[in-house]
Amino acid sequence: MSTVTGYPVEMLMDKPAHVTRMSRSPTGPLWAYLDAAGLLLLIVPNMVTSLALFAQLCGIRIGAGIRTLPLTLEWISAGCAFLWLGILVIGRRPRGRTRAAAAAVGATAVYASTPAAGQIQHPYLQYVALIATLTWLVLEVCRRHGICPRCLGLAPPDARDQRQQALMVGWMSVQAYVPAVLAVVTLPVLLSWWDGAPLLRAPQIDVLGISPDRPLGGVLNLLLCAGVVEDLIVVAGVTAVLTSAAASARVVYATVGLAAAVLHLYLGLPGLVFGISDALRAGLLRRYGRLTPMIMSHLICDIFAFALSGMSFLATLAVGAVLVVAFKTIERLHVSESEELRQNSPDLEISIDAVPLSGGKIRQ
Repeated sequence: MSTVTGYPVEMLMDKPAHVTRMSRSPTGPLWAYLDAAGLLLLIVPNMVTSLALFAQLCGIRIGAGIRTLPLTLEWISAGCAFLWLGILVIGRRPRGRTRAAAAAVGATAVYASTPAAGQIQHPYLQYVALIATLTWLVLEVCRRHGICPRCLGLAPPDARDQRQQALMVGWMSVQAYVPAVLAVVTLPVLLSWWDGAPLLRAPQIDVLGISPDRPLGGVLNLLLCAGVVEDLIVVAGVTAVLTSAAASARVVYATVGLAAAVLHLYLGLPGLVFGISDALRAGLLRRYGRLTPMIMSHLICDIFAFALSGMSFLATLAVGAVLVVAFKTIERLHVSESEELRQNSPDLEISIDAVPLSGGKIRQ
């Protein structure tokens, strides 16, 4: 039997036991489609920015009004996210602290998205506020349609023998980006005869506004754009909500691929290939339900890619190490006590069926 990292390939490729299938939305397919469209509308500012940069690569002059349009759209998007999050949180009637936290996080995102807020003494406030607001909003939208964080794979697996599968999914997620990376590397060479080819010739970190002197700002920008906008909203949120609406796989992959392609058009023609890569990653999510390793592998790859583009290597290495340690810490906290006991004492078998309904001790 063939093995990968000491585990049978058949075990790695099977659907994990902890994953719950994304069932039909209790609110009906219409609301699921509307919520999926709402999630896509939240990233319209990112799409407009990418389209404007692509137009410049094509030699089209962009007026001053178009250049400032994304700033206005970001404020509108943050305001809509604030209202949407408040409605969803209040609708499920949680504790007062939860409602207050949702209001505080959303209001901070709206304030930080105003053009004036970015020019004062809080340069990282917008990144942190938007990351918190959009992440919470996606989870609330999925909760509304019966999709818990465990169904998305945000919580690491309980059983340690399933962790190799999580690593396998992360590696497969990296492989899904191989066509996009090849397009970024080879298309400028293949289209060298085309003087006006819409290709990004400047360093990517300059286009994204990432400064090597401010690695923290670059990391927060990366978390917002790659971790939240691309992975959590497009790949996870849209895929999960459309799946709960019983949409066909073609509709899900086409929607995710189109949105991802538009988001990466600032790279020029190679950006279109990212639509294929994210569609493949949406397929990984639908099959395995493991979002955490997909996000972690994406962030780590992007961080080291930016290190090769001019960011401080030591700072990048430190951030990558922090991400790995954070993931392992979260994973450790989610290991159940019974599984921990079983792993530490292989000879000890616990019979769950031996526990009487009226209480009693576990028979060993």
